[in-house]
Amino acid sequence: MPDSNRIRVGGTAWNGEAVLGSSMRIAWRWSPLASLLRFGYTANWQMTGGDTDLSGSATPGAGHIVLRDVTGQIDGTLLDAAAPGLPLSCRFLAQVQMSRLTLGGRNQLADGTLRSSPVHCTARAAVAGALDLPALRGTLMPVGGITTGALVTALSRQHLIEARLTSDGGLSVWATPELAARTPVLAGARYDTVVAW
Repeated sequence: MPDSNRIRVGGTAWNGEAVLGSSMRIAWRWSPLASLLRFGYTANWQMTGGDTDLSGSATPGAGHIVLRDVTGQIDGTLLDAAAPGLPLSCRFLAQVQMSRLTLGGRNQLADGTLRSSPVHCTARAAVAGALDLPALRGTLMPVGGITTGALVTALSRQHLIEARLTSDGGLSVWATPELAARTPVLAGARYDTVVAW
């Protein structure tokens, strides 16, 4: 489950909202038709806060949740709220389209794309200067039991960041040599965590 110290929930399963961190609000409403079609409780949801405005549907199961048809805009405050342990805090806007995202359980996966504005990042610890990146394109694609991901520059298609999500929730994100050449302090940098629900 999400960290209860960072998320506050109100309402009921049929209609309610939650606040993640200090700025992100998630509202949901039960969808009877989608619940019938998917043979299980399904809610339509919307996430707002900062410049984030994201929506989709959610079907929870035993120890996992499936998000479908996720579309909209996100900004850096969402990344800060969802992953406060990342070494960088980044400011950007990105358009997201994700057909499916499964979190928790033994079959975690992600399938989608994003297109971002130029990105400005600062280190959380004062060990590096600012990092400025051009507009980026991202993909997440399930292959077997692993979801692979990449962020590339929108114009030159230069690979800057690689990611891997395993079916059991292991998430790894690392800088490529191309990004390390731009920002030497990131050479060999790798972020490993476990996605829990």
